[in-house]
Amino acid sequence: MVNALPFTSYAMTLGDPTTKSIASNAAMEPIQDMIERLTLRLDSETFTTSSTTLIGFTDLATPGFDPGFDSPRLATSFSIFSVLETGEQLAIQGREAFDPAIIIDLGFATEIMDPELYTLSIDEIDGPGLEGVNIILIDHLLDTRTTLNEGDYAFIETEIIQLDRFQIIFEVPAAPGGVSGDLSYWLKADAGVTQTAGSVSNWNNQVFESTEFVTQETAARRPGFTENALNFNPAISFDGVNDFLTTTVGWDSNTQIIVFNPTQVVSSSLSLEIPLAYDLPGNAAADAGIGIGNLSGFLPCTNTYFFNSGDNDLTAPEYIACLDDATFSTPDPFLATVRQNEAGTFSEHRLWGGDESPTISNELQYGIHADRPFSVGRRHNGGFEYQGDVVEVISYSSRISGIDLNKIESYLAIKYGITLDQTTAQDYINSEGTSIYDASGVLDLFDHHITGIGRDDGSGLNQKQSLSVHSGALVTMGNGTIEMDNISNTTSFSTNLSFMLWGNNAGATTFETPITILCGTLNRMERIWAIQETGTVGAVTLRIPQSSFSSNTPTVLISSDTTFDDNDMIVVLTDDGNGNYETVIDFSDGNYFTFAQLDQEITVFNGVGETGWTNGVPTINAVASISADYDTAIRGDINACSCQIDENQTVTV
Repeated sequence: MVNALPFTSYAMTLGDPTTKSIASNAAMEPIQDMIERLTLRLDSETFTTSSTTLIGFTDLATPGFDPGFDSPRLATSFSIFSVLETGEQLAIQGREAFDPAIIIDLGFATEIMDPELYTLSIDEIDGPGLEGVNIILIDHLLDTRTTLNEGDYAFIETEIIQLDRFQIIFEVPAAPGGVSGDLSYWLKADAGVTQTAGSVSNWNNQVFESTEFVTQETAARRPGFTENALNFNPAISFDGVNDFLTTTVGWDSNTQIIVFNPTQVVSSSLSLEIPLAYDLPGNAAADAGIGIGNLSGFLPCTNTYFFNSGDNDLTAPEYIACLDDATFSTPDPFLATVRQNEAGTFSEHRLWGGDESPTISNELQYGIHADRPFSVGRRHNGGFEYQGDVVEVISYSSRISGIDLNKIESYLAIKYGITLDQTTAQDYINSEGTSIYDASGVLDLFDHHITGIGRDDGSGLNQKQSLSVHSGALVTMGNGTIEMDNISNTTSFSTNLSFMLWGNNAGATTFETPITILCGTLNRMERIWAIQETGTVGAVTLRIPQSSFSSNTPTVLISSDTTFDDNDMIVVLTDDGNGNYETVIDFSDGNYFTFAQLDQEITVFNGVGETGWTNGVPTINAVASISADYDTAIRGDINACSCQIDENQTVTV
């Protein structure tokens, strides 16, 4: 086996055994010192020989030439090899500790003059860091991309040496919150949907290498597809009459998560609807699942608005866990988690990331089920059709808890503009477990309407614009611009794990807090928003409805603290022509902002105006109303009533 051979022995198997590699004069670190190893193999159609190259990963190596690890390629009739930036051609290359961002440059050489068919494949892959990682081969000459895990790559070539022909890149398959262990089913409306004219026939499982899907063969029972349903993301839309999608395998009940947006306001007076259900073994008519609305007849659940069921012994009374509250009522979308408790004796409920205390009927009948048939949009065996949107459905074959559950719920909350329950303060975290909104710390007062934009490859998240789905949110922000939906925004985040989240202090939105300046008085909102930025997020478009203001001189104030005064940045918003005001701002981490309006008006013109100009700067002798024809920033010494107007300026703070 390769992992039992030292570097020198492995290198010599590639060619003449009398050839001495550079590695033989060095420390001769064994291959087993490499935590991860990838061996590529090149075969020809005509000849029986082959060429292999090994790339190994260890914190003892570097991207450059490492005498203790690297070994030059040997002269053979054809070969595949790695290439360093300094030009060395290697049969064996040691690289630093594995990171999916590493890129391996590969060269190809052949002395065979006639056209020959070559096949490049994975010969061996080993090590925990490479588990579940896609090995992607880029052919720069033919501009192709091949996932070698899924199949070999074939090409035809004549005598040539190409030092920059290929590259290997690595892709970690995404999972909700980056939590891939025990993930059995993952449906999300922005991927794997087969639809014709808005009618959905298939919805594919996004778990790595899965070929499963939920389907509807009958055209009249297919749900719809809505492109912009929840925070600029698409949804599968069910009519509450006969729409549903179904499959015969795959559902695990240990941890079940669903994000859905019912058409009706959810309360205990809502008629029973079931957005997700699975078949129970041993009884063709028995179901379990997640539902909303009234469960009349299932005492003690008399005022139910949310529940799950899941029997073990089908001959006994049914297990029901319900949330009971006659006063509960919400129009908000649901982020619902149902999972087994630690002992596996009953189910636990979480709504919007907060723990609930369900009333349980027939606890001894609770059961955990694996690989069951299931349906989205109704009871699996018929009835209780759901009306509304479903955007994401997730199943795990184990109880997900702690930081992993926080990762998943943070991912879903950011994507769909949902504020996590802050009854007990909790941070938003990325797929690596790093806090990206410190709601339990310095931002604990800014825990309303939390939402954000960001990129997280581990979660498959690329949320480019957001508006909180909760009423009264006001603020939309988009990476670069704001488009009709998320996919239409083509502005990219330059680096992975880049986020900008914002939340507010729930202050009043009336303009009753004055900021006194010599030019007059600005009146600002009591509501203040906080910004937390991680990674690299550039300029964003900020938008707010015009109906939020009573003056035609709307401004946004930006500060490094929560005290707003005439020393802070004041940006005049412009009319977008669609009932909103907006501007472009490059926020910094730790910024705060609020909105203000002026209580008197004059007009400052571009270069000529009744206020006059001094040294190219308009001198304002009363409270100013800046023309909305410009994306303008009021800068300088406002107390001296001297304001510089910059047209079409992106404001960096």
